[in-house]
Amino acid sequence: MFFMVLYMDIIIGGVVNTDNDYLLRFSRNFGAGGYLNFSDQLTIIVGNLFFYSALMLPFFVMWLSYKKRQAPFMSAAQEDHFEKKWGFLFTEFRSSNAGIFHYLFVFVLRRLIFVMLCMEMYEPEYTVVQIFVNIWLSIMFIVYLVEFKPFYDNSVNRL
Repeated sequence: MFFMVLYMDIIIGGVVNTDNDYLLRFSRNFGAGGYLNFSDQLTIIVGNLFFYSALMLPFFVMWLSYKKRQAPFMSAAQEDHFEKKWGFLFTEFRSSNAGIFHYLFVFVLRRLIFVMLCMEMYEPEYTVVQIFVNIWLSIMFIVYLVEFKPFYDNSVNRL
């Protein structure tokens, strides 16, 4: 779960840095003689890199879960290599669910939807919308947990 919390921190930091994207429209802001100093230029570039890579993470997790489901069809060496490299993501979860219904994908997608909503609707008058969307996402997540039972341990599935 540390991985998921780290993901949320990166995406929120990336969202904050995308507020400076208007600076990208002017080429004279960048370069050695640009209006922005080196640290500002680096912050904009790295912030966008983190933001767009974090946007791709749910789909990467879905692809990994697809590969995990293909493990019985891999050679023993390929399966062992996959487990050594990516097995930590799947230790507590069933991998029999389709990629789009894998726990990590659903968890990250739920958070991503809420963060994107907060980024677009950040004024105080949208607070009620944020609350209702968060409640709706939580209800959908509970339905997912009841329907798919994504954990190996049944006692955790009953929580």
